[in-house]
Amino acid sequence: MTTLEQNDTNNMSNLEELDCSWLDAFDDIEKIYKNYYTEPISLLKLTSIYINNANAIEKISESKIILETKSILTKEELISAIKHSCYSNNIKYKLSSALLYNIDLEPNELKHLLKSTNDTIGDKYLTIMKNIDESKLNNSISMFHDINEIILIFYIPRDRHNNNNITRKTCKMSSNKCTKRNRLKDKCT
Repeated sequence: MTTLEQNDTNNMSNLEELDCSWLDAFDDIEKIYKNYYTEPISLLKLTSIYINNANAIEKISESKIILETKSILTKEELISAIKHSCYSNNIKYKLSSALLYNIDLEPNELKHLLKSTNDTIGDKYLTIMKNIDESKLNNSISMFHDINEIILIFYIPRDRHNNNNITRKTCKMSSNKCTKRNRLKDKCT
């Protein structure tokens, strides 16, 4: 055996003797902090709020939407959720508002959020959905995936027959029963 081969053999035995416990400790710590990394959202909570004619909350129901494409709520998924939720107790409700709550907090901002005494700090994550369109959801910390949700607010439409603001068709009778054609005919004769 040459000296080069002996050095390689000695180096291999030294590598086997190295302490690898720090790798195991790192893996354990990594498992703990895995919940604090941002990830795309694949499941979204749907909350439907039903308001009666007295403007009181009648019922609140919750369900889950599995997104076909991660972090994207398609127009079709939203329309399907609205159609599925518009009936409750055999009463048809009409959509009043659609809200999206997407908490896209970065892990380094978490400590600030927890220590904050400001009551409106979470308001920046709530948006009004003005159009029924595709919505892009920002990545969220995995432990907050259950908080991300769509809120649909429904109301009972008022019966049109009971409404006092009915437009009526009126006929205006002219005192002059001659039409323009008859007047011209009379002038020519």
